[in-house]
Amino acid sequence: MPSPLVSPRVLLEVPDARIKHAEGMTHSEAGRYDEALFCYDEALGIIGDSEPTLDTRVQASGVIRDTGLNFLRQAVATRSREVLSIGLMTLNESLEWTGRAINENCHRLPYLGLADIKSEHGATLSIISRLGTVKKFIFEDLVVDEIIEAQFTQAHIFLEQGSNGHARVENSMVAARHALASGDQKEAEKWKREAYRSVRWTMRHDTRNMGRVALTMAGRRGLGLISQGAALVSIGSRP
Repeated sequence: MPSPLVSPRVLLEVPDARIKHAEGMTHSEAGRYDEALFCYDEALGIIGDSEPTLDTRVQASGVIRDTGLNFLRQAVATRSREVLSIGLMTLNESLEWTGRAINENCHRLPYLGLADIKSEHGATLSIISRLGTVKKFIFEDLVVDEIIEAQFTQAHIFLEQGSNGHARVENSMVAARHALASGDQKEAEKWKREAYRSVRWTMRHDTRNMGRVALTMAGRRGLGLISQGAALVSIGSRP
């Protein structure tokens, strides 16, 4: 059972909600979108029954983010603009939560606690950027590449200040994929170099995520960077 996309290092989590969150991710990755949504709703219900704290607020934002990712995957599978719009609204809700948490606690939390929230925030920004990639290449919307690239860069800034190496590598890989699909080889190479730099950072500072990083680099993300055609296929099969 996979861990959530961003695993907090300092902030506490409600264990039962974490289990349901991970179950939802398993369903989502397998294309069982309704089952994933049910698990995410259960996770949020468990968190809602717990004492409201900064920790539970950040945990809930992660569940909401992955609910948005689930809608993104479903939108690609069904070619539904309506579902894609729901996904974007859901991701923006998560982003608002973590953004507020950062602003309210930037001078109150220890470094590692704030780094956890910035990882969550950056991961959500990265998925919003991936949604832009999908809008351009799957739904053929008129999307300005510079805007999407700026979103990937903004995500990277927060992830560099965060605690999760896998999220850093993932963002660099999908940013490189977008550039390659757009025919911008120079930009793609820049992001590939950043991905390898993030791998080295993970080896030093986030060793428990190295297994997931290795799978990301060697798996479908890595295969999607072989050529422009491979990047386009990857966007449709693993948005």
